Amino acid sequence: MSSPIPVDDAAPSSVATSGPAHLLRVSLLMAGSCLPILGAVLIAPVLPKMQDHFVSVPGAAALVPLALTVPSLALALLAPFAGVFVDRVGRKRLLVVATVLYAVFGTAPLWLDSLGGIIAGRALVGVTEAAIMTCCTTLIGDYYSGHRRVKYLALQTMCASASPTVFFAVGGAVGAAGWRAPFWIYAVSLALAPLMAAGLPSPTVRAHRDDAPAQTAAASPSCGAYDRQAGPAAAEAGRHGDAHRRGHRQCLQHRRGRAGAGPGAPAGRPAPHTGAAVTGRRPGRLLGKVVVVTGAAAGQGAAEAEALALEGARVIATDVTEAPGCRRLDVTSETQWAHLAAHLREAHGEVHGLVNNAGIT
Repeated sequence: MSSPIPVDDAAPSSVATSGPAHLLRVSLLMAGSCLPILGAVLIAPVLPKMQDHFVSVPGAAALVPLALTVPSLALALLAPFAGVFVDRVGRKRLLVVATVLYAVFGTAPLWLDSLGGIIAGRALVGVTEAAIMTCCTTLIGDYYSGHRRVKYLALQTMCASASPTVFFAVGGAVGAAGWRAPFWIYAVSLALAPLMAAGLPSPTVRAHRDDAPAQTAAASPSCGAYDRQAGPAAAEAGRHGDAHRRGHRQCLQHRRGRAGAGPGAPAGRPAPHTGAAVTGRRPGRLLGKVVVVTGAAAGQGAAEAEALALEGARVIATDVTEAPGCRRLDVTSETQWAHLAAHLREAHGEVHGLVNNAGIT
């Protein structure tokens, strides 16, 4: 079985939720989330001194306040596009690079004498802020799920809301030494960057195995059953939830286009039945229930997954192939069942059923 391959933009791996490594990871994400706030308010107390210094520059009365606000403007304009760039480059890699550049552009006014150059440097600070904030928020979503994700996103909001008061006071105290002095504080990100590189884990994906055995649709046992060949780890997986929520809707659409089409049916035509018709239960009977379906990419497994989803269940679709939205699972692998059980435990705490549709040829 191939070993995990670290990537930045893959499905999240299981990470510790306690201990020193966890505290370091949360602290770094919260500190990174505060950097855009630092850029917005730190120099506000020294604006009068800046205006006195650039009094001979035409339009200084309007340009000096722009040095304070232009990072926020750049952040607002670029944030909608930052997500796409983050997915292409990788969250952790971009976060570390942006944190270093934040210090470079943030401290630029220490040696720049041109007001125009200072404003341009401040605009670049806003560019790095957009990347940092997007990366920190995305990594919280990568590392955590369920109530933990909500908890740390709320903590991020709290830190970002409380930090301006602290930064404004610090900027005023340091600014007593001169209008350039507060810009030294931007260099703090140089201390954060190596810690982020070392302390933030990269999500991992499992390499595709070409010799994986074919799985075919077989008669489906009742919910809660498990493959005897998979062993007790499969039963463990049947009692816990799955962190693989990404692409569930995409997978459902994929299954609707392939499942239930009988002989002669047009390709891509959705199955002509509903969940209630298939199971004999009223829609919503499974609302809030978590059900794992193996062999769910096509055929009977796809139809079963669709029926369960239509009745309100949260379906964790798996298949030996890398179908859209389906988590890859070889039911003959004890190790893969163990990894699935770990993800289930982290995300949901438990599952309420396992439809082991996957057969082995």
